[in-house]
Amino acid sequence: MGEKSFFKTKVGHQTLAGFITIGSFPLLYYGQLNGNRGIMFIGLTFVVGGMLSSPIIKYLHNGTGMKKKTMKENT
Repeated sequence: MGEKSFFKTKVGHQTLAGFITIGSFPLLYYGQLNGNRGIMFIGLTFVVGGMLSSPIIKYLHNGTGMKKKTMKENT
């Protein structure tokens, strides 16, 4: 069995979501500091995307895991 890359695992996906969320804070800060609404909008989009991606990733991983378990039980 081949070895998976860290970022192809469930924990790796959630780590990326955390990095995106944390990385958006400087955009929010500098957008507010300079009065640039475009940078603030990009930062807010990254915050929302990072926060929402973690539950979505968890749901997708649990959904595929459940399908595999039921397939094994049925055969």
